[in-house]
Amino acid sequence: GGPLPAAQVGLMGLSLGAMTTLSAFGMEGEIPAAWADSAPFVAGTVFAHGARITMLDMGIPAALADRAIPQVWAGVEATALEQGVDLNQHTPANRLPLGPST
Repeated sequence: GGPLPAAQVGLMGLSLGAMTTLSAFGMEGEIPAAWADSAPFVAGTVFAHGARITMLDMGIPAALADRAIPQVWAGVEATALEQGVDLNQHTPANRLPLGPST
């Protein structure tokens, strides 16, 4: 154990953890490498996937679920912003371009 130089530290994540890994990699310029497996690129993708599965499990027809999900996500985003939370602020989509060129 013990502290390591930043040049010897990397990040690894799977699925939603990979999304966090890529966001952190884009935000922390001293991390030399990141490995991500199956990362969603934006928060809305994660929501849409889970919402669709839930709606289909509830017996809601796929066509109706697919039409409803963008509207529901817009409501979630708006409610979060009213509470001072930007669900898209630290996604890989807008953080990776700011990261190191490794």
